[in-house]
Amino acid sequence: MHIQQGDKPICLINIYMPSDNKNAAIEYKDTLAQIDEMVEKYKNTHEIIVCGDMNGSLYRSSTLHDKEKCIGNTVKCPPKETFYHQNGKSKGLIDYFLFKSNSEISNKTKQIDVLDTDPQNTSDHVLVILTLNCQLKKLREKTTTIIAKPKWTDCDHQIYKEIITKDLPNLMQKSKGIIEQDIRNLEKLLHKAREVAIPKYRRN
Repeated sequence: MHIQQGDKPICLINIYMPSDNKNAAIEYKDTLAQIDEMVEKYKNTHEIIVCGDMNGSLYRSSTLHDKEKCIGNTVKCPPKETFYHQNGKSKGLIDYFLFKSNSEISNKTKQIDVLDTDPQNTSDHVLVILTLNCQLKKLREKTTTIIAKPKWTDCDHQIYKEIITKDLPNLMQKSKGIIEQDIRNLEKLLHKAREVAIPKYRRN
């Protein structure tokens, strides 16, 4: 996700790592490689935040997943459980916000909150909220072009056919063999035929 702010925009990489089991080791390493690839692509142009369910603890080192390193990030999450298994026995801290300690994001971090369990939250994870002191920049709104859909049921097919039959030979004769230009000229001819053959049709 691209967030426009400050001198550098933020690249927010939201991830879900494979579960911690013997068969997931290769998939886990592959996912880490994909994250590293994204970080490498945007590290010079964006402030990067990696966040989500890591399916491993960064505060301990008892499993393969716990020992994996990801882009030298600073761990940003209070040492409080974020995952509660449905069996009511297992729990752990496996959800994080990660970013470099010398980054602009680190300086702008106001607080990170791990919310308590809530009956209205049906997930086995609780909410983890990162609050930043930053000024968002409003991007220019893109102009939306609405393309009118021809009402073919009102089309006078005879007139439509006559216009195309009349003008197409001349169009082909003037062709210089440039496909893109030929396509544009053909589109203009089709619009011309529709404007005449379909009442109240207007091309945008």
